[in-house]
Amino acid sequence: MKTLSRPLTRRFVCAAGAAHAFAPRRASAQAASYGQTHTLVMALPYALLSLDPAVAGTLRADLSVVASIYTSLTRVDNDGKLVGVLAKSWSRSADNVWVFDLRDDITFANGVKLDAGVVKWNMDRILGIKDASWIVASMRQIGRVTALAGDKVEFTLKAPDVEFPRRLAGIFFLEPEWTRTNNPAVSAMGTGPYKLISFNPETGVFLESSETYAGAPPAFRKVNMRVVVDTAARVNGLKAGEIDTAAVIDVQDLKQLEEDPNLIVGVKPTTRVQIIRFNTLIKPMDDVRVRKAINYAINKEAITKALFRGLVSPAASQLLTTLHDGYNTDLKPWPYDPDKAKQLLAEAGYPNGFDVEMVYGKGTYVGAELAAQVVVGQLARVGIRAKLNIIPASLHAQRAATDQQAAMTWFGYADTATVASETLTYLGSTHNQTRGPVPAAYDAAVQAARSALTTEAEMAAVKTATQVAADEAMAVFLWDLPQTFAESKKVVWNIRRDDWTLPSDVRPA
Repeated sequence: MKTLSRPLTRRFVCAAGAAHAFAPRRASAQAASYGQTHTLVMALPYALLSLDPAVAGTLRADLSVVASIYTSLTRVDNDGKLVGVLAKSWSRSADNVWVFDLRDDITFANGVKLDAGVVKWNMDRILGIKDASWIVASMRQIGRVTALAGDKVEFTLKAPDVEFPRRLAGIFFLEPEWTRTNNPAVSAMGTGPYKLISFNPETGVFLESSETYAGAPPAFRKVNMRVVVDTAARVNGLKAGEIDTAAVIDVQDLKQLEEDPNLIVGVKPTTRVQIIRFNTLIKPMDDVRVRKAINYAINKEAITKALFRGLVSPAASQLLTTLHDGYNTDLKPWPYDPDKAKQLLAEAGYPNGFDVEMVYGKGTYVGAELAAQVVVGQLARVGIRAKLNIIPASLHAQRAATDQQAAMTWFGYADTATVASETLTYLGSTHNQTRGPVPAAYDAAVQAARSALTTEAEMAAVKTATQVAADEAMAVFLWDLPQTFAESKKVVWNIRRDDWTLPSDVRPA
C-alpha cells in the first residue's frame, strides 16, 4: 500500500472490513494457525492512563484497550457507518427520548448477563463521576436512564439530539457487582473480544481472546498492546520484526520503512485537523485582527509540500474534515499574505509585533514538531516573536485544561464517533480547554446543531458554526493530520481513520 507519493483524497477513505461488530471472519488454515500461535504486537504511541471506561480518554491508547475488552451499544465501523453492538435496534419515541433494544446473548467474562439494568447502572455511574473523560462528559445531556421490560433501555435527554446513538459509540459498560470489589482503573471484566491478562500503564497490556465473547473470535488469540512513545523505537521495532503494527510515524521516517521488504507502509486521511488554539485571556489574542494576522502569516501550502510530502493539504479554515457530515465546502484554506498580516498588526496597535508563547506536546502529532518550528520562523517574518515551548504530552494536555494555558497551543481534535457538532464543541465556551469569551453566534450554532430535530437542521447549524469560526479566526486552521502507519507483511491491518487502534482490526496475511 505505497500511496505515499500522492496527496490524500477521498478515494483513500474506503477500507474493507466487517460492517458489524460480530461479523464472521474467513481465513486460511495457515493464517488461522499463525493467529493462534503468534502474539500480535501493536505499538501504542502514548502511555496508558486508566482502564476505567469512564476515565480513559486517549483514542490511540487506553480507550483502544478499553474498546478491546468491553463493548458499547453502538459503534462506528471502518467505513463510518453506525452499527449495533450490544443494541439490536434503536428508535426515537419522542424528540428527546431514545429507546434501545438490547441483544439477549451478551455476558461478561464472569458469566453475568448484560441487561438493561446493567446499562442503567453504568450510565448512572458515569454521570456521577466528577473527573470523567471528555467522552463521558458529552453524556451530560442525559436527564434520565430507565430500564424497561424486555431488555430495553430508555434515555431521556435534556434536549433533542439526532446524533445520540452515534455518541454512544464511545461508552462502555462495567459489570456492577465485580466493580464493587475491584478497581476498574487497573483491572477489567468485560464483554468484548479480549480479556485482560496484565496491565502496566508505562509498558502496555497483554490480552487474550475471551471465551464468552458473543461474536466470532478475533483472528489473533494473544495480543500485546505495547506502549512505545519514542518514534525512533517504533521505527526500529518495526524493522526488527518486534512490532507488527504501528501508527503515528513521522513523515521523515516513512522512506526508510518503505524500503524494508518486510513491511507495508501507508497513509490514510483522518478526522483530525491540526490547529493552533488561542487563549484570548492573554493579550493580544483577544483581538480578531491579531488572530487573522497570525493566520495570514503562516504559509501552510509550503509546509505541507515540504514537510509532509504533499500527503496533506491546508485545512479549509474549519475544524471539520471531508470525512465529517457537515464539512463546509464554501470555506477555503486561509491564504498566505505576510503583507496583510503586517497591516492587521499595525491596525491592532502592534506595528513592531509582540512576544508570545506557543506550546507543543512532544510526540503528539505526526510531523508537527518540525512544522511548529517552521511556523515560528514564519511568524517572526511579520514581527511576531513566538517562543516555542515543547513539553511532554501529558503536561501539554494538563496546561491546556487550566489557567496555565499558553497564548497559543498546538492541537488536533477528534471525537469517538466523528460527529461534527461534537467536534465543534472543542472551540466552544463549554470546553475545558477554552479560555476567554467565545462569539455568541458560534455557541448558539453549535447548540442548535446538537439539539436539532432533523439532520437537515443539524447540518445548517453546523455550517453556520464553521463560518463564524472562520470569520472570527477562532484558531489557526493548519492542515488535516495524516494517518501514517506501517505493518508487517505477515498481517493485514484494516487501520481506521478515527484513531481507534484495535487488535480486532488485524488478521494474519
